[in-house]
Amino acid sequence: MGTECPIAHPGLSRRAQTGGYLPIEDYGMIGNMRTCALVGVDGSVDFMCWPEFDSPSIFCRLLDKDKGGYFSISPPDSLSCTTKQQYLPSSCILQTRYIHEDGVVDLVDFFPRPKDAHVMTKANTQSSYREATKVQEELKRWLVRRVECIRGSLTLDIEIFPAFGYGRDPHETSLLIETHTADTHQSKAATFHSKDQKLQLDVAVDRR
Repeated sequence: MGTECPIAHPGLSRRAQTGGYLPIEDYGMIGNMRTCALVGVDGSVDFMCWPEFDSPSIFCRLLDKDKGGYFSISPPDSLSCTTKQQYLPSSCILQTRYIHEDGVVDLVDFFPRPKDAHVMTKANTQSSYREATKVQEELKRWLVRRVECIRGSLTLDIEIFPAFGYGRDPHETSLLIETHTADTHQSKAATFHSKDQKLQLDVAVDRR
């Protein structure tokens, strides 16, 4: 994956122009070999099954714009921004850039992948050869969304609407806010509980 052909669109009104659904070419995919997510050029995670590929979806606005669920980080629609989306070189790390006369912001999305911890060998019962198997570190089941202001300032709206069990399961929400030393860091957490699943949103803010 390279950066030769980034997707670029003027403004954030493309979804409104297409009846609430983005064209499939307006999505980038991220994954960790256990599951994947589709991130729109407008900064919205519109499809993600969790925690495995064959698990029920948590976000599925790709198929149902009203009840499917999504996780959006983007400027307000009233701001006429240009957006560009591309992968960082030789990676599955997706960058969505918002460009406005007042400022430029990068949204970087990825799933952590474990490194191979070590390699074990086991005897092959069909021959005298030994078979190598990779043992991996514990997989961190996170979706990481990092926001960085590159120039100036820009207002962003953050909306998260989980829809557990393909949008059929109701859930409850709880909030927690913690402030750290010297007013430089603040963390916030929101926990979403359905009857079968728990999803936690952790937000860390560096004010420096």
